[in-house]
Amino acid sequence: MKKSLIYSTALKLISPLLWAFAFWIYWRGHNLPGGGFIGGLVAGLNGCLLLIANHQRTTWAGLRPSTWVGLGLTVALMSSLIAPVLGLDFMKGVWVQWPLLPLLGTPMLFDLGVFLLVFGMVLQVFQLLWTQKENS
Repeated sequence: MKKSLIYSTALKLISPLLWAFAFWIYWRGHNLPGGGFIGGLVAGLNGCLLLIANHQRTTWAGLRPSTWVGLGLTVALMSSLIAPVLGLDFMKGVWVQWPLLPLLGTPMLFDLGVFLLVFGMVLQVFQLLWTQKENS
């Protein structure tokens, strides 16, 4: 398969916008339903588009999809264990306010874990479909 100059050039313009949109959805939704999941889907779509443009199928940013999934699961688990360490109930929201920063909390960390997990799963499905296409 030959690289497309038009596709690669257009993606250089669109990809940063997709990343910004994915992180905006994540940030906007961290205390509303769906931020991490939908943001992860948008980021995964962008990752797949970049893999197609570069004719890769196994890694993105040097990491396999299973690494992104494992990282997401780890972040989500760690965010849920912060409250018991502080003597609170499991998965209880803990919030921190630092000067000059917005209010940050464990729900945002949990959503980051979901974001990374969904991103990795989208890349994994893409990899499986690409492999099946090559084998048929």
